Amino acid sequence: MAQEYFGIKFENEVGDIHVNRSVFEWIARITVQEIEGVHIIDSSFKKGINAVLSKNGLLKIDVDVKYNYGMNAERTSRLIQDKIMDAIKQMVDVHPDQVDVSVLGFQFVK
Repeated sequence: MAQEYFGIKFENEVGDIHVNRSVFEWIARITVQEIEGVHIIDSSFKKGINAVLSKNGLLKIDVDVKYNYGMNAERTSRLIQDKIMDAIKQMVDVHPDQVDVSVLGFQFVK
């Protein structure tokens, strides 16, 4: 079973800081929502963004999305990966080990 909290230790050792995995999910969600033409796919069975913290301390982010029709899936997926990595690094000072983007389809816009 995955851990719920990610422990961060700083050099000053004043104390431990624990960040809940939902914090990483919200950072990723807000970051993806800022990209025009990208839609997070939440279902009744699964959240569209899921953070997994393994027992050995690795952070993995899974993102399920649809793009507006005509968008370049490969380029947009790389943009999502880069923006999520940058946002988490900036806000929590943690570098995710992996950001997986699953493109579930395209959305036709009128």
